[in-house]
Amino acid sequence: MNHENYADEDDGDIRISLNVGGVKYETCASTLLKYPDSYLMKFLEEKDPDDNDEYFIDRDGNLFWHVLEFYRNGTIVFQDLDKMCVNCGRIATRELLKEEFDFYEIPFNMAEADIYTIEKVIAAKLDDFMCCLKEVFTKMVVNFEKQVQITFFVRKMNPVVSTLTMSDHPNSYLVRTILNLVFPFGSIAAKFIESFEFEIYAYLKSECHGFEWTLKIDKVEETVILTLKDEEDINRTEIMEKSCLQGVEI
Repeated sequence: MNHENYADEDDGDIRISLNVGGVKYETCASTLLKYPDSYLMKFLEEKDPDDNDEYFIDRDGNLFWHVLEFYRNGTIVFQDLDKMCVNCGRIATRELLKEEFDFYEIPFNMAEADIYTIEKVIAAKLDDFMCCLKEVFTKMVVNFEKQVQITFFVRKMNPVVSTLTMSDHPNSYLVRTILNLVFPFGSIAAKFIESFEFEIYAYLKSECHGFEWTLKIDKVEETVILTLKDEEDINRTEIMEKSCLQGVEI
């Protein structure tokens, strides 16, 4: 198959099915064309697909996950040396990955790589969760709500939200808003709070004026109940002075 044959009449690209050591992958021709001088492009030019319309490559199919991710994103998702890679389900050392990248003739210097570790992925998710909790506290304050309770479940995705004045009525604007904010984190929120309870508290205390919380971690029920509190009273005079109501005579 020549490079010029990779254009599809419908969407300008075609799908390619790869069977690497028994592990099936699908990608687009445009993805592989990012490295036109690599082994895969030469292989596709020289070989024809089998009866299942797949191209078979006799290499480690689990390690190929890293190779294809590099084609797609230009990064390597890789845990520390000799630890289990949660994405591909096996140990993936630098030496093994270097061997695979060399085989596929991908121009990449493994020794100088800024490895995109699983820890970095989790850290980025944790940062997003901190931003989420700050936004929840802000929404709570601007809606004159003094307390919001969020129940996170260790083994369930959907958290439960209730407020001091509006209970947990699902049609409450504030409840819906907070649910939309915390829903993407699901059970990982409970794990974050269990793992970084004191650090999270200290960070939010420093970032959110008037912030306080109470926390209940129930190992039996597998729940983390987080109650955010606003301990500062609203300064009515300051609000007036910063609004269009300043100077209004009554």
